Formats: sequence, structure tokens, C-alpha cells
Amino acid sequence: MEECLLKNDLHEIGYIGPKFTWYNNKVGSARILERLDRCFVNTMALNSPFKLIERHLDRIASDHCPILLQFKNFNTNPRKMIKFENCWACYQASYGIVRKEWDKNYQGSFSEVLNKKFQRTLKSLFFWSKAKHKELNNLKEVLIQEITEIQCKETSIGSLPEQEQWNLKTKVMELNATMARLNMWWKQRAKVKWLSEGDGNSKFFHTYASARRNANKIIKIKDEDGMVIEDQSLIEEVFIRFFQKKWEARRSNLEGWPTNYNSLNSCERNMLEADLSMNEIEEVVQHLEGNISPGNDGINHTFIKVYWEFIKDDFCKAIKFFFSYGELDKAWKETLIVLIPKITNPIIP
Repeated sequence: MEECLLKNDLHEIGYIGPKFTWYNNKVGSARILERLDRCFVNTMALNSPFKLIERHLDRIASDHCPILLQFKNFNTNPRKMIKFENCWACYQASYGIVRKEWDKNYQGSFSEVLNKKFQRTLKSLFFWSKAKHKELNNLKEVLIQEITEIQCKETSIGSLPEQEQWNLKTKVMELNATMARLNMWWKQRAKVKWLSEGDGNSKFFHTYASARRNANKIIKIKDEDGMVIEDQSLIEEVFIRFFQKKWEARRSNLEGWPTNYNSLNSCERNMLEADLSMNEIEEVVQHLEGNISPGNDGINHTFIKVYWEFIKDDFCKAIKFFFSYGELDKAWKETLIVLIPKITNPIIP
């Protein structure tokens, strides 16, 4: 069966409803429940822009559960967050854009200034990419067609003029660069770290990215009253209410703690209380993984690592300001939450 599914490009998706789809309608020790009925889809269905939902319906007129496969479009939220694309860093022009935006002056605390620069730089990179570059898949097809035409011309006449030969080499180099950027684009979405660079444009790699997108979608959730919510516009509200109330009833009890017989000596206390150095922060940044999902600001670790020479002064000032005064701009919290444990761990004795 596994070989049959593999050869016919069939994949199973997650389901909603009862786990078992068949019941032999007997009681006691003779009662049997099995999942006999399954739904499989091919790669074309996984790559569709719709969310696939498999539902196991109630058994009523049969001893089998009916299976309903729904194709739903959840793109109801008009808000679109700009996220940094790792392939932008492959263009030398992106460095000039980041440098230009980073040299501008902004008012506010160090963390506010850093966040404003992040936002402005990301917008500039986004509109630069839209204005200057074709969509990578379209560019790949155009280059392949142009290379094919030149090679056909070479075949028909026997040889090419020197200018045409250089033109062909240029097109091939541009195609290779485009394929590498496409590879990076898919790898960022698939979040796959166990595939080599050459696998990035394979059918399996693309399917993995599409399947991951399909699996990460939240179809339904129970609210605080136990009601099942499937309306996508209400699911976000359920999450917000949950985390707003999560810590309201929790208080720290400082009574009854055992006596502390062990304490840090003066040397250890001085080490912990010492200001963070630029080298400590830079060492942590350079060891961050690049293919990590961005926070609400759209900035990921790749942006920080690639453009570190431009942003390091403002970045380190915001880090030190937080440790000194405990203040942080809201939009930058997710980035710092990931960095703080990695920054502080190396200095803990």
C-alpha cells in the first residue's frame, strides 16, 4: 500500500472529527472500532491556494463515517505584514538601501529608534523589490526561453558571433542566480534544515512547503466557554482573550521558601552585573540560525546577521537599554525574547 501511494503521488492530510471511521455495531468484547476510511490527495491539491479540510462526519445510515473534503479560502484578512525575504540579501543593491535608511535620524528611546528603522528599511526593501525585479518564477521561464532560442540559433548556423556567445553566458549565469534565489525562497517557507541546497527546486521540496502551510492553519478552537469556533475572524479574538486572562489570577507567593545557604561571591556577582559588551552580543548574533520565522516586525535572524555592520550600534544600544531600564518597544519584543537567553547564558557561571 505504501509503495502504491508513493508511486501515485497520494498524500494523507489531517482530519477533524472522530478518529475511527468504522464500527461493527456490536457490544462488549466483540465491539470493534477501526479507521478503515481515509482520504488521500495528490500534489496538485496540496499546492492549491485553498486550505484542505477533511471531516469525519457522524455515522447515521451506515457503519462507516462519511468523509467530506472541503476546499476553503481563508484569505479574508486584508492586512498583509511585510516580511524580510532572505533572497533579497543576494542583491548587492539591498545593502545600499539598508545603509541609506539606517543613516536617517529618528526620535525616541533606543528600542523605539531601532524598531522605526526596522520598519522603514523593510518597507523600502519591499517596494524596491516590487519595482526592480520580476517575480522569480516568471524570470526563470523568460531566461530559459531566451537561452533556448540562442542555443537553437547556434545549432542552425553552426556558431555564434562573439557578442552572442557572451550574451548566452550572461543568460546562463543569471538563470543560475535566479534558481539559487528560488531555492532560498522555498527553503524559507518549508523550514527544512535537513535538505541540501540542490534539493530546493525538487517537486518533493515544493510539496513539503505546501503541506507545511496546510498543516499550520488553525481550523477550529474551543473558547473559554467550551464552544467550538471555526470562524477565522473569531479565532484570533479567542487567542487574545485567553492570553489577556492567563496571568490575571496568578500571584507569586514569597512565604515559606527555604533558607538560602548558598549565594554568589563578589566575583560572580560582579560578572553577572557587568554591562554587556559589543563582542558578547555580536558572538550570539553570528551563531543565530538563519531560517527562523520572523516576529510581528517582519525581521528575521537573516536580516540581523547579513546587515549587522550597519545595524550593530543601534541594536546593541537597544539591548543595553533594556537591561538597564527594563523598557522595550512592543513591536520588537519577539526578537529580543529569543535573544535574551542566548545573550545571558554565556556569562552565567
